[in-house]
Amino acid sequence: MPSAGDRAKIAKALTPGGKGRVFSPDCGKPILVRAVIGEKFDSPAVEEQVREMQSEGQAVIDNERRGWRNPLDGRERLPET
Repeated sequence: MPSAGDRAKIAKALTPGGKGRVFSPDCGKPILVRAVIGEKFDSPAVEEQVREMQSEGQAVIDNERRGWRNPLDGRERLPET
């Protein structure tokens, strides 16, 4: 886990005027921050998880608009107001 100082350096590197890299405290080599972020989050597994979460979230929103509750909460319809 990066320290607070490391997180500040990463944030600065990612700003529009930033250089996009930080240096490893262990070996001093430059690390391209966007490349590391891309490796972590630009994968088929993460993309599939995002699609599933978007689909589930949209289903909940659509059901609430129709007056239906989440089936996991034990009620079938919203109470009439």
